[in-house]
Amino acid sequence: MDRDVKRNIAENAPIENPPEGGAGRDPLQDLSPEACTFEVFQQLNSKTGTLRVQAYAGQRTFPVPGASVLVTHDFADGTRRFSAGMTDESGVFGDILLPAPNNALAQSPTGEMPYALYDIRVSHPGCRTEIYRAVPVFPGVTSIQPVQFLAVGER
Repeated sequence: MDRDVKRNIAENAPIENPPEGGAGRDPLQDLSPEACTFEVFQQLNSKTGTLRVQAYAGQRTFPVPGASVLVTHDFADGTRRFSAGMTDESGVFGDILLPAPNNALAQSPTGEMPYALYDIRVSHPGCRTEIYRAVPVFPGVTSIQPVQFLAVGER
C-alpha cells in the first residue's frame, strides 16, 4: 500500500473522489476553480437540476442516517454554499434544487458544458469523510451521488 494512503488512513484524512477520467485518466471535467463570479454563474445557469445524496455502508446494504452533507462550488469571488443538511433514516439527503444551464446546450455541440459542477462533502462520526469533486447536475434531471462510508481505518 502506498505510504501516503497509509498516512491518510491513519490520520483519518478525508478521501477525495475526483470525477471520472477518460483516456489517459485525466478527469473529464476541469478541476480548476470557476473563472467566473457567482453572479455570472447565476446568469449562465438559469434553469434547475436536482441532486440527491444517498449514504450507505456495507455494499449498499445499510443506509447511513445522520450524515452531514455540504454542497459547494468555487468561484472567482470565493466559495459558495448551495445546500447543507443531514441524511434521513433512509440515508438520503435530497431533493436539492441547484442552478443548471439551459437544456438547449445539450442539443447542439457548442463546446459549452450542458451541466453545472458542484463539490459534495459527506461526513459521519466514526466514518471517513468523503469528498466528491466536479459532480455534474443537468437541467431537469435528478442526479444521484452514492456515498459508501467506511469505518475509520478502512479503505
